[in-house]
Amino acid sequence: MPSPRDLYQFGDVSLDVSNLRLTVSGEPRSLEPKSFRTLQFLIENRHRAVSKEEIFATVWEGTVVTDNALARVIAQIRKALDDDPRQPRYIETIQTIGYRFLAELAVPPPASSEETPAPMSIKSSPARPWRWIVIGMLVAAVLILLYSLNTSTQSIDSIAVLPFANGDHNPEVDYLSEGITESLRASLSELPTLKVMSRSAVARYQDKEVDTRSVGREMGVRAVLTGRVIQHGENLTISAELVDVESNTQLWGGQYQRKPVELLDVQDEIARQVVERLRVQITSAQRQRLTTRQTTSREAYQAYLKGRYFAGQFTQAGLSKGLTYLREAIGIDPTYALAYDGLAYYYAISDDIAAPPSDSMPQAAEAARKALRLDDSLVEAHVELGTVHFFYDFDWAAAEREFTRAIALNADYAPAHAYYGWYLVAQGRFEQGLQESRRAVELDPLSPEFHSILGWNLYFARRPDQALAELKKGLEIAPDYPLGLYILGQVYAQQKRYDDAISAEQKAAEIFGAGGDSWPQAEIARDYFLAGKLTQGREALQTLKDSAANSHVTPFGLATIYLASGEHDQAIAQLEQAYTQRSWFLDNLKVDPQLDSVRSDPRFKALSARMNLR
Repeated sequence: MPSPRDLYQFGDVSLDVSNLRLTVSGEPRSLEPKSFRTLQFLIENRHRAVSKEEIFATVWEGTVVTDNALARVIAQIRKALDDDPRQPRYIETIQTIGYRFLAELAVPPPASSEETPAPMSIKSSPARPWRWIVIGMLVAAVLILLYSLNTSTQSIDSIAVLPFANGDHNPEVDYLSEGITESLRASLSELPTLKVMSRSAVARYQDKEVDTRSVGREMGVRAVLTGRVIQHGENLTISAELVDVESNTQLWGGQYQRKPVELLDVQDEIARQVVERLRVQITSAQRQRLTTRQTTSREAYQAYLKGRYFAGQFTQAGLSKGLTYLREAIGIDPTYALAYDGLAYYYAISDDIAAPPSDSMPQAAEAARKALRLDDSLVEAHVELGTVHFFYDFDWAAAEREFTRAIALNADYAPAHAYYGWYLVAQGRFEQGLQESRRAVELDPLSPEFHSILGWNLYFARRPDQALAELKKGLEIAPDYPLGLYILGQVYAQQKRYDDAISAEQKAAEIFGAGGDSWPQAEIARDYFLAGKLTQGREALQTLKDSAANSHVTPFGLATIYLASGEHDQAIAQLEQAYTQRSWFLDNLKVDPQLDSVRSDPRFKALSARMNLR
């Protein structure tokens, strides 16, 4: 390894090690000490790739940090050097290993005899540079101290918990890294004075090397929590780091060596450390709730994490496996309120997708009620029960009661506003409903789900241009979000852009894949008929009928196809079947533009009256 030098020059860059000075084209550039030391270390080892572990050992010297701390330092170096990570001139990223310094060093000219100072007394001019260096260091120390005194007493009111990385890409660890992330997010969300970004808002950063400061600014939060999970045989290494976005400094870092069954202890410790470092003002009751465990059984907690993970894949196989694990968690601990809430949520989303509503929604209702009997302050369970009343019971008053109860418990819980807004629009209370839907988007601006629900509500309100703009915002965040694509197809059809509508629905159908959802398939058949492509429409309708032998096909979708093909008697028959099955699509009966052609039919009016939709 080359011996360290005092001055390194490459291109128009000069790095003066003795004076901690970096210049580019003669202009000084600011670097934090760790960034300066990292750059120096990379230059000294420029003939090879340097591993992350080497940099941690040299620059941080035993301090516990995560990969994101190093990524933040590298990003600062690149910014100072005007270096593009996609076409690097100076710092190259070596995937899964570390970094390499690329530039060739210039040989500095030897000092001339004229520049060599003669020996002088301590009061002579050569001592002055050192005097100014010392003075500069003292001033910097005072400024740092003043900043620390100022910021140490200020609370941080917003945070993003980024997906914890699966350090060795072990599939067996996926549920653990995701579970820790979601558990921490749920715990921190209990604090009313702290804004916590949702899962959907941070999903884009999964398995990506990020600059936490850039992420924090993009998401509009003051702090970012990152972490990493690595499995070594039967043990886990869990590391976490909390970064202040404004000052780009580490507020806290921790590392834990634990067994999987000890995850509850780790989660509690990280949550306590984060709240302490954020200096969030909380009451004693809120502090007690933060540290109160929903279960004392480590085995039940592990089963719960697996259940949420597999069911969250939103496939029929994943839902089935996830529900099995959630039932296992409840079997281990029958008082585990969160496990009942998870069961309610995933039964509810199976509604009219993987199973007929009559198979899934009564079980969702039972699980939600059980969760609330165990913990009536569980906001999520009130939303789950509200969706059951809304989607299945057609009990409008009970649905509104649960949604408003959830908002009263936590006014910043975005899903409560999103689903309450949907309910209000379905009741024809458009302005109030759109206001609630927009509130959900304000609280969680990076959620494709909430942009999609707002877009759908604008579609129901007969505002297709606004709906299109909102849906595109959501699809910019998540281009393959199936609900957004499904609604986008409906909006295009409302604008008579049938080719665009079919294209959007086909993409949604591809994402759902084999054994997936019949909604986009029904929309494709409907759009063919509306476009006058009758042969393709009949073929698509027959394919959908044939698939009903092996998977659930919502009768509401068949009804919309028959309306598009002009077969109103068949459409009414399918709407009656949808009512018998309690299809959640009927919630929108009063406002859905797809049903406009049949609204004057006495049979449709009778169905609306039975649903108390006047």
